[in-house]
Amino acid sequence: MTASTKLLLAATAALCLPACTVAMHRVRVTELGTIDEGRHLEVDENESRNLSHYTVVFEECIGVPLETCEALIAAEVAANPAIFEGRTSLQSEVKHVRTHDGSNYNVVAIRLDLHEEHVAGVYGDGIVYYPFDWCVAEDDCFSVGPWDCSDVHLARPMTFEQCCGLVKAHVPVADLNGNHIRCHPDPPIGSADAPIDYGRVQIRVNADNVVISPPMNF
Repeated sequence: MTASTKLLLAATAALCLPACTVAMHRVRVTELGTIDEGRHLEVDENESRNLSHYTVVFEECIGVPLETCEALIAAEVAANPAIFEGRTSLQSEVKHVRTHDGSNYNVVAIRLDLHEEHVAGVYGDGIVYYPFDWCVAEDDCFSVGPWDCSDVHLARPMTFEQCCGLVKAHVPVADLNGNHIRCHPDPPIGSADAPIDYGRVQIRVNADNVVISPPMNF
């Protein structure tokens, strides 16, 4: 994925979007994952001191153009600064979904645990996925993966190096472009290399700049 960062501006006036358009969920990020606390977003006096432990999910952005989503988020943040630690705007980090013809198409992203010591997998089960077929010729393509990098083989989940070795052992041949499969460590939000930032909202879009998953500020 590639990322670009820019300031979310209150552009809702131009798009005539009411501040209540976004259906928000508040979730708490923990070492075991995120805990959904539903749509109740009121903040009491005691809780406001610990608001940095929360993130907000903007569900209504799914399936809408990026520009519309940014305007929806900007309106909600401006209308509810207490929920966002007094902020009236957020920085937007736009992530584009990889495509089979992108420069990093042959890379397997290996999601690590919060300590960045062992493989966790995107679903927390140690399973690693590759989204494309592997083509050794125009008419010779086949699926590769998933790979089980959990503790099923060893006494504990694999390290990045061990998991990458498993991936490469299963895909030893170069593709039709002469490229071999490669691995990239993917630290989760909340780890040392990907710290939580509640002033940032991550928005994932497809090739048409349409939002494909709920943006979250973390």
